[in-house]
Amino acid sequence: MVAWTVYISFLGALVLMFVPATFARAGRAIALLAALARHACALLAVADYNLNAGIVTVQKLPWIPKL
Repeated sequence: MVAWTVYISFLGALVLMFVPATFARAGRAIALLAALARHACALLAVADYNLNAGIVTVQKLPWIPKL
């Protein structure tokens, strides 16, 4: 869920690249919507967090096997 905050940021920036400069209001609205969507995803991630689960995105693999 937290990764979606990054994805939404890049998607918002990608959409803004194709908005002409003459449509400044539309660009601001798109940026606002992207920010609100990122904020909603972050709030959902905080609400869904389980204290007893620990860090669930870490994989324990040897980085340099000889060490």
